[in-house]
Amino acid sequence: MNNIIGKVRTPGRGVTFKILISGQKVFDINTEEESYVSYSPDHNLDEDCWFGLEDFSNKEFCLDILKNDIDSTNFNILLRKEIDKLDYIISYQDSKEFYFQRIPKNQLLGRKIISLGAEFKFIEESKHLVINKIPDAIYLKDRDILLFKKLSAITSIFNGIDSLYREATNDEVNEFLSNDFLDINADFTQEKVKVPNRKRIALAIDQLNSFEEEQKKIVFATIKEYYPKLVSENEKFLVNNEEDLKLLLFGIGQRFYTTPDGKEKRIANSVIKIQ
Repeated sequence: MNNIIGKVRTPGRGVTFKILISGQKVFDINTEEESYVSYSPDHNLDEDCWFGLEDFSNKEFCLDILKNDIDSTNFNILLRKEIDKLDYIISYQDSKEFYFQRIPKNQLLGRKIISLGAEFKFIEESKHLVINKIPDAIYLKDRDILLFKKLSAITSIFNGIDSLYREATNDEVNEFLSNDFLDINADFTQEKVKVPNRKRIALAIDQLNSFEEEQKKIVFATIKEYYPKLVSENEKFLVNNEEDLKLLLFGIGQRFYTTPDGKEKRIANSVIKIQ
């Protein structure tokens, strides 16, 4: 059984999964030959290796869809109007393997393209999702293990897995606070940054490094929209205290969203991409 399943963004209505394509495999990885090491935030992963979290179904951040048998008849089909609401896809393959890939917002922007298939064709506006050679994560159901390369790449998929993140060092905190997009109050130094924000900074550093320039612009614009009080006169982010820093880091983690009726702006209580 092979299905491509999409997680659809439905604020306030829980997690919704829908079928994109049935009878299709998109990843070709021999998981029996892949090596892994138990996850440690201090371990520098070799290029041909994975991190592994064993006994994953018993972790609090394991998705319910991984714990149950998959029956495609229980899922609705994704509608075309819902494409922009996709957060990530799951390629469910061989009735035992789940391959995850995030869908950044900038990947779904409408673009003019020239299709170079069997017939060359100009398409006025097209939305394509490029399948990466390596998925963001793999869950092997028969071995009950989650494989991944970067923890920062899957915090938007597995609610609460960011709790595994390490604290940023003093040097990393200082380096983050010295970013040219920040305007830091002189009295707010790294000594005043507490453990929760240190973990968020460690995550934010990896997230910022993974952003393309266009995605970074979108994220910063969203923070300014939701929290204009964080914007200084020179259009930088003003950080006076721990609360300001937390809001900024929530913004980088893309936790802000608006209720479906558009009447209330909120902060998600975990790192889930809602754009």
